[in-house]
Amino acid sequence: MHEDVLLCVHPKLFGLGKLKSECGAQYTAKLEGMYKDIELAVNVRQVYFDYCQNDVTYANPVEFEPTVLTMGYWQQPPQHESITLPDMFIKHMNHYNKYYTEKYKGRRIVWQHSLGFVNIKAKFAESRTPYILVLPTSMALVLIQFNSKDNISSPILTVHDLMKATGLPMEEVVRCLISLSKISNGKTKNHRLLLHQRKEQTQAGIQRSSRYSVLPGDTFTVNSKYKSKSIRMKINLVSTKQELTAREAEEDEHVAQTVSRDRANAIDAMIVRLMKTRKVMKHQELLAELLSSGGLKFNIQTSEVKKRIESLIEREYMERSKDNRNVYNYLA
Repeated sequence: MHEDVLLCVHPKLFGLGKLKSECGAQYTAKLEGMYKDIELAVNVRQVYFDYCQNDVTYANPVEFEPTVLTMGYWQQPPQHESITLPDMFIKHMNHYNKYYTEKYKGRRIVWQHSLGFVNIKAKFAESRTPYILVLPTSMALVLIQFNSKDNISSPILTVHDLMKATGLPMEEVVRCLISLSKISNGKTKNHRLLLHQRKEQTQAGIQRSSRYSVLPGDTFTVNSKYKSKSIRMKINLVSTKQELTAREAEEDEHVAQTVSRDRANAIDAMIVRLMKTRKVMKHQELLAELLSSGGLKFNIQTSEVKKRIESLIEREYMERSKDNRNVYNYLA
């Protein structure tokens, strides 16, 4: 794995060198720092692994692979200050902190949990094969809360239960639950890691909708019938609420524009068809025909019809009579 990382980095460094010669050292300074971090991280991990092998006081039942990055080179994601980590995590973090600060005097470690991934070996009640789930740290913290205490059945937990156990804010817990219960590995229930039991349609003043599909009082439990063709799966978090809201608003606007355009085209076609047949029509007659003909499959407002008539006049499909402005003449 380490050799693959190095082979991947070196060709990119060649391209980075060409970019540096064209744009200058300042332009590529952070990128060079990132690639250097990646390359050094491989060596630092290996040295730490050797250190753990020789430390007889340190039991390491799980694989723990920290990656050290320089803070100034990388974007700093938002952190959850009150996050509650399992004792196993804290034990390894403390061990690495001690090792690193003793080896590199004057440096300190700031843990970025939102950038981490956790590999979980999961065994489901009705499945013979254990699965390897690769999850972001926050999602792993949520999922391990469903570990069976009696090895018979998993607990049934609410959003509030998970917030209390993990220290994560509601928005982050909901993101994790949506990822685990709706888009884990397929569309059927047997492909979802968690089962979602909805309660009331309105909770804490929030109405259930496409934007609020998970409410605080909803309950979740492990899907004992979970099945997948893949033994190893990586599950990513869904977008944040703000991203989803912005995306939905953009999609809603696009749909509204499309519907409005299609309605306008349908009204235009109906008006032109009537005018082509009658040649001359009064405004009220035209309006009555549009409303009663049944040719339009949606309800229309008189203000909407007036706008379409003005548009057709501008495009010279019809004109107002010179003698009476309430009479329209068809233009062939």
